[in-house]
Amino acid sequence: MRYAASNPINFYKPDPNNPWDQNPVGPLALPGNYTVTLSKVEDGITTELVPAQPFSLRSLNLNTFTATDKKAYDDFCKEVSELRRVLGGTNEYRNEIGNKLKFIKQALIETPSTTPALVKSLNDIQVRLNAINLKLFGDGSLAKREFETAPSINDRIGVVEYGMWNTTTAPTGTFRKSFAIAEKELKQVIADLKSIGADMQGLENTLDQLKAPYTPGRMPFAK
Repeated sequence: MRYAASNPINFYKPDPNNPWDQNPVGPLALPGNYTVTLSKVEDGITTELVPAQPFSLRSLNLNTFTATDKKAYDDFCKEVSELRRVLGGTNEYRNEIGNKLKFIKQALIETPSTTPALVKSLNDIQVRLNAINLKLFGDGSLAKREFETAPSINDRIGVVEYGMWNTTTAPTGTFRKSFAIAEKELKQVIADLKSIGADMQGLENTLDQLKAPYTPGRMPFAK
């Protein structure tokens, strides 16, 4: 029994023939008393079919090193889950900006009234986005050549998440330290992405003024 996953929504269907290809899951739920209900939704109307039914979740007590403070274990797992939610959304937002940049670049090429200043603005945004990519995912160029690289934000959270989602042992000091570092670094990345997003909006407004071809996420305004 697990809590709900906090990963970004997607419609990927795992390969049923691959036991390692699975949908995201949340942390293990603590033993205790819970309830389950059953409802149907039709034409936007929710109808309860079965009212809340109680059930108990119990531990098999097969642990070698179990957490003595169950609440502290559960609280840390929830903190990791929340940071995973924020990190997943940050990754997707970064992808959306990167995709927009690709289309905007082509739109600038195909717009006769494009100026050198606009081209430089686009390049500056790309440079800033590349720096964010490095913080989020690490140096892929070095990694694929088998050089040691510093752990990225995704690396840190991924290791902590994998470790906590598959054990009921108390979080280690290394996990807590790695979580704190990732949390701090992610806050700066989010601030940088917000700044890039604002600059992107200004660039898109200029594109529309220049009557540039449509690019994703940009609503054209007719006179």
